[in-house]
Amino acid sequence: MELPQIPSVAIGAIVAAVLGGIITLVGLIISKEQKTSEFRQAWIDALRVDISNYITNTNAILDALAIKYESYEKKVEALSPLYTVLNASVFNIMLRVNPTEPNSVAVLDDLSAINALVRSEKGLTSEALRPLEARLLSSSQVLLKSEWDRVKDGEPTFKITKWFALAMVAIAIGAAATTVITATSTKPGPSQKAVAHTTPIARPTSSGGASPAPCPSRAQTGNQPCH
Repeated sequence: MELPQIPSVAIGAIVAAVLGGIITLVGLIISKEQKTSEFRQAWIDALRVDISNYITNTNAILDALAIKYESYEKKVEALSPLYTVLNASVFNIMLRVNPTEPNSVAVLDDLSAINALVRSEKGLTSEALRPLEARLLSSSQVLLKSEWDRVKDGEPTFKITKWFALAMVAIAIGAAATTVITATSTKPGPSQKAVAHTTPIARPTSSGGASPAPCPSRAQTGNQPCH
């Protein structure tokens, strides 16, 4: 039993419907991953500001400690705002980075080293601060660059979706081309059309009998004699 042949138009409609669904899904995924990249870029900018504020206020505290104040109250009044901003920057940095990632761990280690130096006012000198400051800047740049590369290259899901979409488009084009080629090759040509054979009808004669049918051509009888 032969299966019914699906028309080329129906196959094209099915392929178009599948492609439409895939394109819609890919669009949703790309939109979501694009929003994630925007959030990551905002995170990078905020972390850069926090690290900058932290280093700036550390140097401000270093300069403020070099001043001789009239009283302890005057000293607290001058240093308190600086320590407030410094502590806010520390907590912001700690909340933003992932403590399990190597690049983030390096930043947190350098941050802890500077915090220990700032807590001991007598040990907070320019000579002691500069090497730790350079280490923090270096580790922060590595972390920020790695995050920027993720924004530039796209999220992992985005990259997978991009290659999946390209593969599906290639498959759809191949399927459409195969359908067209198959439909073209199976279309009957002029030489394949069946030639209609008709049997001549006997004509009556004047004697009342029927005249014999004309003898078919040799092409029709296979060169057999006509009786």
